[in-house]
Amino acid sequence: MWHSPGGDDIYAYNLVHGYGAAKNIIPADEHLDKKIFPMIEKIKELSGLDEVLIPSGGDQVNIDPELPNTLAVASERSPANDIYSISSMESFVGYLREQSEGFETYTGEFKAPRYTRIHKTIGSVRYDIKKLNFEIEQFLLKKLELVIAIAKAQGITVHTELVDIAWKKIIECHAHDSIGGCNSDATNADIMHRLKQAEEICHGLYNLVIKEIATSACDESEVMIFNGQLKPYSGKAKVIAFSKSEAISLFDGEKELTCEVLNRETLDGGMVIEVTKDGEKEVPVPPYYRFELLVEVEALPAMGYQVFQVLASDSASTVSASNNQYIENERFKLVFEKGNLALEDKLTGRSLPQLLTFEEQADDGDSYDFSPLEGDTPLTTRELNWLSTQTGEMEQSMALQASLAVPKNLESRQQGIMDAEIVLDIQLTLNQGDEQLKVEVNTINQVDDHRVRVLVSSDIQTDTSISTQPFALMQREVAPNLEGWREKFRECPIDIETTDGAVAIAEHGKGLIVNGRGIKEFQVIKGERSDAIALTLFKSTGRLGKDNLTWRPGRASGINNTVVYTPDAQLQKSMSFEFSIALTDKVDHQTIRRLEMDYLDAPFSYQKQSLNSFENRLERFQVRFETRPSQKQFQPF
Repeated sequence: MWHSPGGDDIYAYNLVHGYGAAKNIIPADEHLDKKIFPMIEKIKELSGLDEVLIPSGGDQVNIDPELPNTLAVASERSPANDIYSISSMESFVGYLREQSEGFETYTGEFKAPRYTRIHKTIGSVRYDIKKLNFEIEQFLLKKLELVIAIAKAQGITVHTELVDIAWKKIIECHAHDSIGGCNSDATNADIMHRLKQAEEICHGLYNLVIKEIATSACDESEVMIFNGQLKPYSGKAKVIAFSKSEAISLFDGEKELTCEVLNRETLDGGMVIEVTKDGEKEVPVPPYYRFELLVEVEALPAMGYQVFQVLASDSASTVSASNNQYIENERFKLVFEKGNLALEDKLTGRSLPQLLTFEEQADDGDSYDFSPLEGDTPLTTRELNWLSTQTGEMEQSMALQASLAVPKNLESRQQGIMDAEIVLDIQLTLNQGDEQLKVEVNTINQVDDHRVRVLVSSDIQTDTSISTQPFALMQREVAPNLEGWREKFRECPIDIETTDGAVAIAEHGKGLIVNGRGIKEFQVIKGERSDAIALTLFKSTGRLGKDNLTWRPGRASGINNTVVYTPDAQLQKSMSFEFSIALTDKVDHQTIRRLEMDYLDAPFSYQKQSLNSFENRLERFQVRFETRPSQKQFQPF
């Protein structure tokens, strides 16, 4: 029996020899005597059952029309007089239910690579694919499905079969190796194409639905702010608005909202072609402005929206450049001093010196696994460089840069030649009233076969890491004893783990929680006085499979009878990484999920306007919608 984190007991059957135990089974005496019969006896011995299940399949394995005859031969020759027959997982679980008295109970993930390879470091392969998949799923769940629910509640017809098509496109990218990104470049190109198709379907349907809602709900230039959470929202919301006025604010019909201009861009109005009796005439259109606003909203309807007026006003504050090498809000103060960052918690007095360190290391692995290069030592940033600070009444941000001289490839690394450079641009943001520091890292990778991680320091020492999966928190041992692992495991049981987004460590009434946006891999690094959370930003590799890795001895995974090169998996491109950092007094399910929701499920806006037809995909198309009663504030329940 398997005991779930939620308290349920579930029948489980360990496929000791993997999902291809009886793959390509044949009726030959040697095959049956040396492989099948001993395998069956071992499984019976381990399980204590008279009936056992062995899978007869594998990757790209054809249906075997001779299987019934083979099983008949196996039954006839079985030294234990066993009967071999075709069955199913459902039938076997029925048998387990009848035999369940006295079953042992297990907990955990069953991810120790005892009998088969687990590919524990697969979480950082092809970050670009994983990030795009994450963003599409988040858009579909947090934005598209919300506006569809609102539209249907208002009697608007929505062709939701398009949502099914988008989900199918996404799921088509998750088949077996594809969910890990360990494919040939040609296959991964197909996956990126499917994801792009899903993305265009989602954005196209979203634009159509939200435009139809706004057609009746809004007057010209009004802004709708949507709240996708299950309770009314009060706090900060980012708004994109266009206006002919040089300065604007938002109004709710009764009062002006507290607003801050994060950015204002002047846009050329272009030309309008007028057809006259004398032919076409070009008429210049006056310039207008694109505003990025941070506004303070109160009680946005749960799973609904509220409409606000955009009016000319000089009362909005603006962010401005500052020479301060720190940013702060009511909760935190982030100080840059002598090349390092320190995060101070004003409420508790906690302090995290050297908050961020970037690490670069050779990757002598393949598309399935990271593997260290023998003799290689990780390189780390010693200092960061301050670039600028922007301060406002509602938001403050600081821009830093990290650079590191590194070898360009494995050959240079083995020769000790530093012939390349990694440059990482870091943006750190604190909003007033927020309990999370937001971090964005941008880089252009120009190095082959390496891994880049960011180490987030802590004031905690722990033996357990905590991370999220879709329906549970996972607790895992930190720094396991790896002595003699080659005698016990098929690959190194390293404590590099996967996460659905959040990672946390805790000790004696204090916790550190990191929420990632599409970052899937982490490791807790033990320190003399405190531990650090290492987030893998990306790894780049040029081979699909490789023999005899340091952490994975034996044959190459995937295709092992030829070398498949994957230059696209070197990720020679621009990449962006986002995560948040929070200091808490506890690390329980409710706290982690609340911070995750605050970080990933922020309000979003839409403006009914005719100044700019490029902000949303469908603005350049004239679509006629049925007129409905205007609802300036709405929630579907």
